[in-house]
Amino acid sequence: MSDLVAWLTQVWDEQERIATEAYRAGFDDLTPTGEHWGVPDAIGRHLLRHDPASVLARIAADRQILVECSMVLEDKDPTRVRERVLAWAVVRHLASAHRDRPGWRDAWQ
Repeated sequence: MSDLVAWLTQVWDEQERIATEAYRAGFDDLTPTGEHWGVPDAIGRHLLRHDPASVLARIAADRQILVECSMVLEDKDPTRVRERVLAWAVVRHLASAHRDRPGWRDAWQ
């Protein structure tokens, strides 16, 4: 599991860096259309829906989920097998959203 957690943390670190750079560059001040980007409005609306503040909030929430799941996975109490199975599934699902990133291993599915 430590390989998956390390990889997922790296993915989030990179996303966080990009979102922070976009925020500092003024992304949040853009209008709700894509016209000035030279893309259809639907694409502009999609880009704005994934604004830096939303991305950073989502990453923070996902990191907290990972922390809580890791605590369950580290608990070796034999009566908590179901909780560990569920926690491992949650971690795998969090990571699977990023399977297109370099370093993804099919074994993590």
